[in-house]
Amino acid sequence: MNKHLIVLALIALLCISQVEGFRHSRRRSSNNGNSSDSGSTTKNNDNTESTTSDNSNTENGENSTDTSTDTSTSSGSDVESVLLALHNNLRSSLGIAPLTWSSSLASASQAWSDTMASTGNFKHGGTNGSGENIAYGTARVYDASDLFGFWSSESKWFITGPNYPDVSTTGNALDVAHYTQILWSKTTEVGCGLSESSSGLNYLTCQYYPPGNILGEAVY
Repeated sequence: MNKHLIVLALIALLCISQVEGFRHSRRRSSNNGNSSDSGSTTKNNDNTESTTSDNSNTENGENSTDTSTDTSTSSGSDVESVLLALHNNLRSSLGIAPLTWSSSLASASQAWSDTMASTGNFKHGGTNGSGENIAYGTARVYDASDLFGFWSSESKWFITGPNYPDVSTTGNALDVAHYTQILWSKTTEVGCGLSESSSGLNYLTCQYYPPGNILGEAVY
């Protein structure tokens, strides 16, 4: 009889020990989750817009991008080298001829980025006869390559083959209009400008010649 009581007592102690261990485990998991949450980064104030052949515009908010680099884009030469490489790397991956840098398009793009930064008015400026992509984001979070990533991320909706505007899985060509302008095979020149506002936003403009997104024509 005494042996049975001893066995029952041992079982009870074992159960109590397992419950306490479970409580400590749950407490450690909760603390780790809070630490992870407090260290997370949220990217806000991002938006993009592009021109199309029917003068419609599109705005998209993206929370992240995989095309960021560590390259500084604080000077005009940095903006040129980074953005020309990003455009041409994307085009090259699909067998599309590279773009050349246009100083006149870059000058017009820089002037428009400066205007958006000074006024806070995010809209198209445009140069007659050229296409245009624009984007903005918090300067300490988004550099020029990140903003380009908003446009290139539209590839997830792009349909290869059909003529524009039947090029999006969403049924709306505006959802891929930045991406298609980057890839447009008849476009040969690009120029871009980046400007930071006093409120800490980076505004990016890229202009293209000849313009893309022409109704009834192939992207590439």
